[in-house]
Amino acid sequence: MKFILPYILIAILSIIDCSCTRTDNEEKTGEYQTKAHWPVFRGDNNLSGFTSQQVPDDPSLLWTFDSGSEIVSSAVMDSESVYIGALDGKMYSLNIQNGSRNWEFDSGDEIEASALLAGKTLYFGNLAGDFFALNSGDGALLWKDSLESAIHGSANWTKSENGQLLILVGGYNNKMHCFDAENGTLLWDFETDGYINGTPAVYKNKTAFGGCDEKLHVLSADNGEKAAVINAGSYVPGSPAIVDGKAYLGHFNNEVMCIDIETDQIVWKFSDGKNKSPFFSSPAVSEDRLVIGSRNGQIYCLDRASGKKMWSFRTQDEVDSSPVIAHDKVISGSADGRLYILDLESGGKIWHYEIGAEIIGCPAVSAGMIIIGADDGRLYAFGEQK
Repeated sequence: MKFILPYILIAILSIIDCSCTRTDNEEKTGEYQTKAHWPVFRGDNNLSGFTSQQVPDDPSLLWTFDSGSEIVSSAVMDSESVYIGALDGKMYSLNIQNGSRNWEFDSGDEIEASALLAGKTLYFGNLAGDFFALNSGDGALLWKDSLESAIHGSANWTKSENGQLLILVGGYNNKMHCFDAENGTLLWDFETDGYINGTPAVYKNKTAFGGCDEKLHVLSADNGEKAAVINAGSYVPGSPAIVDGKAYLGHFNNEVMCIDIETDQIVWKFSDGKNKSPFFSSPAVSEDRLVIGSRNGQIYCLDRASGKKMWSFRTQDEVDSSPVIAHDKVISGSADGRLYILDLESGGKIWHYEIGAEIIGCPAVSAGMIIIGADDGRLYAFGEQK
């Protein structure tokens, strides 16, 4: 059942700029962009987990926000605000400069999924299966629908061939759903044989996602028709990254894979025979590297073309947090309670910060800032001290 407020048309008529590219066009001051922009889980709708922006070698803690409940989702941000959901069921909007609260919205159940910011609208789901569209400026409800099953993964966006803005989200009803961004009309859904945990990635007019049925599904974003199904060999807890027509993902049976979604062929597989553990993390993909975390406590860097291991870095606990590649650095959290910055070339540790509580969400990185939540209920913002 949908609830559509009268002023939705006002919000939608504003110009929506959803473009998230792998190059940075904003004006810079020194190394860092003057405006933040990380609108979706993993930074762009390809879910690449990559930004060419720099972060400081030794960032300072700028501010924290205490939600009072565990944070397992990941933040998104625009130039003025940070948006984060928590297990208290609330979505929070915070001032990006100091972490003060702009507004909060009570969804009625725990929020594990990261939000999606498309234009001036914030989309997210909760574990009751409710899916919301809010005005990002004041938190007002624009529309709501129910998947009638838990939503663990973030929504993503794409545009149809006729320019219609589409919102994609999967759930524990085994379905991928496509909504009209403007009014919440369900345009299509596609049923799989298992839970969908992660976020669908977008490439051209296609979307791709994994799940508990051990397959990578590739669909037409326009109508949900099946384009390809590739057997991954085990269930896929995280989200794929799609870059240049290749899908990169990790799965439960200790493998990272590269799949060509144009030819439906597996290009390469990587497995660490010495430290076998599942990959719950989602990969970050740069021009020539792939970085991913494992439940064996390692952060792996692979050659993107061949899947050969370039280096690995051992943390003190599982790494479900999905790393981000920021120019020449790797940023990742760990269940050991630390946030790490590593050198992309060598894997050497540049910096770490002892949060002291498990980190599951992935970093949001923009304008020289790193924003990440932890199990202690706090959201942490790091950057260059002004």
